[in-house]
Amino acid sequence: MLYIAVSSKRIVKVLAINVLPTALDRLEYRRENRKGQVTLHLEGTDKRRSAHEVWRKSGTWLGLLLLLSVLTGCSVTESTFARTASNAGSAFAAAATTLTYAHEDKITYAYAASSFVNFQSELSGTDQALTVPSAVDTRILHYLLTLYKPAIQVINAPCLSSACNWRSQIEILNRASQAFLKAGNS
Repeated sequence: MLYIAVSSKRIVKVLAINVLPTALDRLEYRRENRKGQVTLHLEGTDKRRSAHEVWRKSGTWLGLLLLLSVLTGCSVTESTFARTASNAGSAFAAAATTLTYAHEDKITYAYAASSFVNFQSELSGTDQALTVPSAVDTRILHYLLTLYKPAIQVINAPCLSSACNWRSQIEILNRASQAFLKAGNS
């Protein structure tokens, strides 16, 4: 919007013109006569784009971005084994942190106990899911299952009192977590 004040002796008029000055080739101001009348002269063609042209160009870019994301997503999908291993590794790490926080009085034992019920639910059947036929090296699979057994025992019976060796349980959970996360990322 372009505003121009035009004065003619005692009367001041404000004209509003619905044109962007940058959309025109030239904007010229002329004073026409002695009475103080002013003429605003606009020259050139309107350089603004039509709505159809804007939508067509942005639609093309949007389509290209969508195609790129679909093509990239297809090549980056992870296998069932990798997803299962990553999820188990994350759950074991969360369980180790929960057990540590419980013994450092950062969370209550009741809260930790309810968290371990969730970990049990999340990790149940992981050993069976890992043994589904896949292209995974059998040595890696055997190693993960060897670590899974003591770690799931900790999940099923966490030490939530000071009368047991909770630090060894944290070591078991951390060792399993690191191995499962590594296997999930490879």
